[in-house]
Amino acid sequence: MTDKAKIEMALLLPPGTRGVDGQECETCLGRLIESLEHYRGIEAIHVDDGDGRPRLCVHYDPAATDQAYVRAAATEVGALLAWRYRHETLHVEGLDCADCARTLEGGVGHPDGVVRARVNVAASTLAVEYGA
Repeated sequence: MTDKAKIEMALLLPPGTRGVDGQECETCLGRLIESLEHYRGIEAIHVDDGDGRPRLCVHYDPAATDQAYVRAAATEVGALLAWRYRHETLHVEGLDCADCARTLEGGVGHPDGVVRARVNVAASTLAVEYGA
């Protein structure tokens, strides 16, 4: 039986991948986890935010890889995500119904490069994720 190890580190998604209110984009977190699962020796990954500060928790096989490799892989993937995706939150005036919000989301969400557009009518904001 092989011993398993885990490492916890600060979540390594740079600010370019943060969504509304500076929170990490759930989609980008999923991309980070999915990408890291393919690296040698990494067996399980999850985000632990029990104390309000999100930390990446990576479980790995120390016979197949080491802590330096895991840290380097997480840093590399986080940097690639920050380079590939951007998030903007814009203030929008004049939204007064859900139909207006759907129309705006549909119009903004169709151009090439736009991954997702989401309107919050109550906050009068439009959150856009797009490729860099």
